[in-house]
Amino acid sequence: MINTTINVQSNVDDVEKEMKSLIDRRKEIIHETEAAKKEGSQIRAPVITWLEDVEVLQPRVNRIHENQPSTCFLNFSKRYKGSREVEEILDSIKRLLKAGNFPHSLVYPTRVPRAVEHIPGPSI
Repeated sequence: MINTTINVQSNVDDVEKEMKSLIDRRKEIIHETEAAKKEGSQIRAPVITWLEDVEVLQPRVNRIHENQPSTCFLNFSKRYKGSREVEEILDSIKRLLKAGNFPHSLVYPTRVPRAVEHIPGPSI
């Protein structure tokens, strides 16, 4: 039972560390995609799906902190359930971190032509 409690806490610590990396990667991708949109590029569907998946995972990570298993050794079933949930979330984070590399770029190769801006100048 003590090992279960220690493993859960270790996994919670890992979730925090990995989630920070995932959030940092998400910020980078959002920055890159916003810049690409301004240039008229279209974001690849897997990138959009990845961003949505990260968004869905965030509340689950927040719930871990709210519902951390009790340290009471008599509450084994709650700790065990919490342990499995933490492990599942940790696996999801690691999967998303790996998937967030996007080897083929974030945008489709074809671009929408940029709008030509008319800048008034002195008439000749």
